[in-house]
Amino acid sequence: LAALASSIVLILVYGQNGEALGSGSGIMVGRSGYILTNDHVVRGGYSYSVRIENDDQVYHTDELIKYHWGLDLALLRIQRQLDPIPIYQGQKKLVRGQAVAAIGSPLGYFNSVSDGIISGIRVLDDVQMIQYTAPGAPGSPWGPIGPGSPLSPLGPGQPVSPWIPWGPTGP
Repeated sequence: LAALASSIVLILVYGQNGEALGSGSGIMVGRSGYILTNDHVVRGGYSYSVRIENDDQVYHTDELIKYHWGLDLALLRIQRQLDPIPIYQGQKKLVRGQAVAAIGSPLGYFNSVSDGIISGIRVLDDVQMIQYTAPGAPGSPWGPIGPGSPLSPLGPGQPVSPWIPWGPTGP
């Protein structure tokens, strides 16, 4: 699980005048500085800073490459080569009841871990989603899950993850 946490980042969001607006979690995707996060984390931001576990540098960027409001996903880019965990290729099928872990940064506490289970696999608007039960605080329950991805809320108490698989199939 510790190896998975090294691919999870803390994102700080700043307004037009440099004021802090909030924070959230993201996950490294690819080696070229791309960070996948949630649209609700970056929405309204003008610039962002990214912290990576075991790296004292803070990476500042205004590169919001793409976002999708409906899926609640956004892609940032920082100027750094990354070493993300490998993309999961689906060797083992996900099942209800399978253990998962959510890794995120609630209230800015870097890379906290919550555990739970997959409570359902759903298709919403032609997008496969993972519904799970891992508890958390703001900044954490919408963070990446393993196996899974950054999350999109359906409503209170209904965390759901767009199926963008990564990493091994469980703890």
